[in-house]
Amino acid sequence: MLEIELANLKYQPVNIKYGSSLIKLRKGHNFTQQQIADELFVSRSTYASWESDNNEIPLTKFLKLSKFYNISLVEFIHLIETENHIVLLKSVENAETQVMLLLKEELANIRSLLSNKM
Repeated sequence: MLEIELANLKYQPVNIKYGSSLIKLRKGHNFTQQQIADELFVSRSTYASWESDNNEIPLTKFLKLSKFYNISLVEFIHLIETENHIVLLKSVENAETQVMLLLKEELANIRSLLSNKM
């Protein structure tokens, strides 16, 4: 597993289940899987695979869902924490830093994929 250290803050990825949080948000807003899939420009089966925890949701789609549901990333992460009975964000004060670490990791993954295609 990748470990990132920034100003004495360590981030170690854990296996997180997003499905129940995605279902809770979708059903709470009375949307179908197809409506959310259309909003994210993915197939319904791709979105369904995220809800069933068969595939990991890309961070870019996570961000788009946050905007779509009009909730902050911190609120979205706290929902996932509650559903998983875990703590991802150690405190609200460093939540932004932790989210930035996740974004940096995702950006590095995207850059790597792009460089491999060139």
